[in-house]
Amino acid sequence: MKKVAGILTVLALLILIGFILYRNKKSLEAEALSAEIKVEAIPVEVVALQPRKLDQSFSSSGILSANRELMVIAETQGRVEKVYRQPGEQVGRGETIVKVNDDLLQAEFLATQANYEKAARDLQRFKRLSEGDAISTDQLEKIHLNYQAAKAKLMASKKRLADTRITAPFAGIVNAVMVEEGGMLGAGRPVFELVDISRFKLKVSLTEDEILKIDKVSTIEVTLGVLPVTLQARLEHTAVKANHALQYDVELGIEHTDLYELKAGMLAQARFYIEGEQEVLAVAQQWVVDEQQVYVVEGGVARLRPIVTGAAVEDHWIVDSGLSSGDLIVSSGVINLRDGQKVKILNLAQ
Repeated sequence: MKKVAGILTVLALLILIGFILYRNKKSLEAEALSAEIKVEAIPVEVVALQPRKLDQSFSSSGILSANRELMVIAETQGRVEKVYRQPGEQVGRGETIVKVNDDLLQAEFLATQANYEKAARDLQRFKRLSEGDAISTDQLEKIHLNYQAAKAKLMASKKRLADTRITAPFAGIVNAVMVEEGGMLGAGRPVFELVDISRFKLKVSLTEDEILKIDKVSTIEVTLGVLPVTLQARLEHTAVKANHALQYDVELGIEHTDLYELKAGMLAQARFYIEGEQEVLAVAQQWVVDEQQVYVVEGGVARLRPIVTGAAVEDHWIVDSGLSSGDLIVSSGVINLRDGQKVKILNLAQ
C-alpha cells in the first residue's frame, strides 16, 4: 500500500512540474511576441553611395638585383699560379683574375705552331709544283689536308693556352674568389663570382587590374627603406603570362648613382604614377557582409544585395557591378539585420 502511495506521489510531482514548464514557455513566447511587436524597425545609419575620384597610381615591392652576375667556371686544369684580384675589387672586361700554370701548354703550343708553319710552307711549295704539272692533284690535296689538320691543332692548342688566363667576361666587382694560389684547379670548378652594378634591376609583381594600366604609367619612382633615396626607374619587361600567384612579373631598370651605396638584395618599393583620376563607386570593407553582399535600404526595408568587387583601395573595395550611384548602403547596425527587415534611418551619413 505504501509503495502505491509513493508512486502516485511521484506522478503527481511530475505532472505539476510539466504544468509549470508549459506555463513558463507560454509566458516567454508571449513576451518575445510582445517585444517583436514593439520593435517594428531596426535603427541603422546609411551612406548615400556617390562616385569618388580615385588616384590610379599603384605600388609594388621587390628586391634589387644586379645588372649582371656570373659565376665564372674554369675551362682548364692545373696549379693556380697567381690570383690577381680579391673580393670587392673593381675589374674591367677581359682583365685576368686568375692565372693557371701553363708550362706544358706553352711547349705544346710551340710544337703545334712549328708543325703548322712547316705544313704551310709545304702547301706553298706543292702549289708551285702543281702549276708546272710536277705533281698530281691527289698529292696536292693530301698536302692541303695536312695543312688544315695542323691549323686546327694550332687553334686548339692556342685556346687551351688562353684558358689558363681566366678573365672577367664583363666589367664589374669581384664578389668572391673560390681558389687560392698553389691550389689545384679542375675543369668545371667555380673560380670567382663577378657582379655588375653599373645599373640595377627590380622585379615586382602586379595584379591583373594593375597590369592593364601599365601603358598609362608616366613615371616610376623607387624608394628604399634603409636609404633616404628616390630613384627614377624605367619599364624594361612585362610578362605576358601570370606567375603561380596569378600575378604578372614586371622588370624595371634603375641607373646606378654614386650618391648612395646601393647594393643588390636591398628591399625596394616601386610607385607607378598615372596622371589624372578615375571616378569609381567604392564601399568600405566593413559594410560588406556574407561574401560580397551589402544591405541596401529600399522603401524602409533592408535588402541584402550581392555585389562584384574589384581592387582594394585603402579600406574600400571598388564596386564593379551590383550598385548604382545614390543607393543607400547600411553603414552601421549591420549586425542586427536580416534580409527584409524594416529599418529606421537614424541619420544620412555623407
